[in-house]
Amino acid sequence: MHDVFGQALGMIVLGVTALIMFAMLGVSAWGLSGKNRLAA
Repeated sequence: MHDVFGQALGMIVLGVTALIMFAMLGVSAWGLSGKNRLAA
């Protein structure tokens, strides 16, 4: 039971970390495209 809980917690942490990484990448990409539009 404890092992299953630890495994689920690890998966949740990995999922949240992946979401944060994707969000940061999306924001940085959107910011870069916005700067390019302003420059153009």
